[in-house]
Amino acid sequence: MRSRRLAVLDIGSDVITLIVQDSKNANNILFKGSKTYAGYGQGWFFNEEGLFNSLRSLIRECRIIAGAPEHILIGVPAEFSTAICKNISTSFYSRREITSDDIDSLLSRGDVYKKHPTYRSVCHFPVNYLLEDGIETMYPVGKTSSTLAATVSYVLADRRFIDFFNAIANVLNTKFEYTSSVQSEILHIIPPDVRDEGILLLDIGYISSVLAYARGDGIVHMASFSLGLGHIAGYLWQYIDMPFNHALALSHKLNLNLFSDDDDTYSIAINNKSYVYKIKTVNEIACYALNLITNTVKNALLSASGIIPTYTPILLTGSGISDAIGAKEFISKETSRHVTIIKPSSIQFDKPSQSSMVGLLREQNRIYQKQKSNIRRFFESFWRKK
Repeated sequence: MRSRRLAVLDIGSDVITLIVQDSKNANNILFKGSKTYAGYGQGWFFNEEGLFNSLRSLIRECRIIAGAPEHILIGVPAEFSTAICKNISTSFYSRREITSDDIDSLLSRGDVYKKHPTYRSVCHFPVNYLLEDGIETMYPVGKTSSTLAATVSYVLADRRFIDFFNAIANVLNTKFEYTSSVQSEILHIIPPDVRDEGILLLDIGYISSVLAYARGDGIVHMASFSLGLGHIAGYLWQYIDMPFNHALALSHKLNLNLFSDDDDTYSIAINNKSYVYKIKTVNEIACYALNLITNTVKNALLSASGIIPTYTPILLTGSGISDAIGAKEFISKETSRHVTIIKPSSIQFDKPSQSSMVGLLREQNRIYQKQKSNIRRFFESFWRKK
């Protein structure tokens, strides 16, 4: 089978990134480009025309450098999606070996959102399976049972988001497909044995963040909120009376573990000029802004207290504050949970800020490999029948 171009679009709250990989070698990146734009908050893009122009420019560059991909997989951000868990079951005529077709049929039965007026399902994954006698497993294929039940997570995208990007696709003569960016992170950045115990993913971005509780392969609960690194920079800009680009540069240099004297300073370089700001003042304001984020996280945890165990640790990632020294300790103290920073285990992309992007690349490759497998199974079945 010939090599194909597998493209993904990662929609951050400050930058969109388009990447194309070779289907035969996932490490062969054929194109990577990013464009800044106005971002989004509260489930709305601040400047839809600006987003369209940035995306059009990226796709044009991609076509020149790597050729036109057959389609682009878009990761729907948490602010434009929701997760719903369902219990689904089926019975067989007798005890028999469970097949992958049985699994696909069971999971598809719960997807009743094709005609939903507000949402559309973009992906579904199991939290767990139950065989007869209540035996729990994540790998039922090949096991013998007369019944099969599952708790399944369905991630639904806002139809306004889908309709908006479908309209762009028509104008740009391309095709978009959709999945959940948060689901892709959970599935491909966090190891299966860690997920099976239950995890809390906290992805803090520029002006949008998400807290998601997952078990097995599925999201059990998800809450998004419009706060992030940009708000920390905004408070620095407002209360120290500095240019915003200075505030943003400072927010990337934060060390919250410093016990500084009054005269100790951060030094930043802007347009080949050096500027200094007092560490004590900067850190006090940054901690105040970060406290707004942790209070939002605590409220999200409290509202899901019957779902999320109190002992579940937080896995921190994203482009917001994962690189800030002392940030994970601050969040741990405020939430009373152990916090670990996670990042992709990738040769080319190994930063927390790239977790969503890598998750989408691996999800696109998983979908492609599954499609190849289904085609192979179809032809094998066809030739056996002849």
